[in-house]
Amino acid sequence: MKQCKSLTSTIVTLLAVQSNVCAMEIDWIAGFASADARAATFAAGTELIFDWAGTHDVVVLPTKDAFDACDFSDGVPLGEEPGVQYTISETTYFVCTIPGHCLGGQKLAATVTADEPLVATNIDWVAGFTSEDAREAAFDAGTNLVFDWATTFNGQPISHDVVILPTKEAFDACDFSDGVSLGEEPGVQYTISEATYFVCTIPGHCLGGQKLSAMVTSDATMTSDITVTSDAMPDEPVAEVEEDTEEDPVEVDEAGTGDAVEVAENGEEPSATTTSSATKMSFRLLVFVVGAALAVTL
Repeated sequence: MKQCKSLTSTIVTLLAVQSNVCAMEIDWIAGFASADARAATFAAGTELIFDWAGTHDVVVLPTKDAFDACDFSDGVPLGEEPGVQYTISETTYFVCTIPGHCLGGQKLAATVTADEPLVATNIDWVAGFTSEDAREAAFDAGTNLVFDWATTFNGQPISHDVVILPTKEAFDACDFSDGVSLGEEPGVQYTISEATYFVCTIPGHCLGGQKLSAMVTSDATMTSDITVTSDAMPDEPVAEVEEDTEEDPVEVDEAGTGDAVEVAENGEEPSATTTSSATKMSFRLLVFVVGAALAVTL
């Protein structure tokens, strides 16, 4: 089990240790009142969850100089709603870009302890063009993914980027509208803690297969047992109805009397009574026909 570590900070609350991922809640407005709340140290792979009341956002700045000066020009936004999550793998600088908030102390320099190096996995970011298998993979939680690619092809410069999409539906449709950019240069890094969807937004690249659905091991191996229930009472007996689709065969009375003679369902010969009635009818018909013939002759 991974040890969750944070040092000397009143803004941090340990939420959980699950699937080898530490979750730490960050009081995102504590920096307004306390300089100590503007810096903290965490174990690599810790998931930071920024919580607050009111109107704020969370943006990552690339350098300490930008952090100190509250220079947002190269910032990467993570979200504007409470509950923003970020898994830390290296020293990272977080700020709020609402006017006056960063200068007022709403910022966090998050450093990483050096005693727990992350497992790094290199991602061939162009492999998905030619292989469907390269478009999905499972990793241990806390694995640091390093996206690598060539910058030229046949002597010509080529461009790629790495963007995270929020849902599987957006991933499948290559819908970039809510994507978060991680970078446009080879070597982009991201420490995975949950199912994450990566794509390249260069026109045609995502549709051409440059994408990765990255599952964490616990998600990838999880199975689901589904029980289907109905609104019927479980103890109520269900009546089975037998449908008799076979009609009883009927022999048409050739005499035209409108009477019908039933044929036994078991295939046996008709009863004596039925045979007698049929014989009488035939005799009457014969008499009728002979009488008519004699009348014509006479």
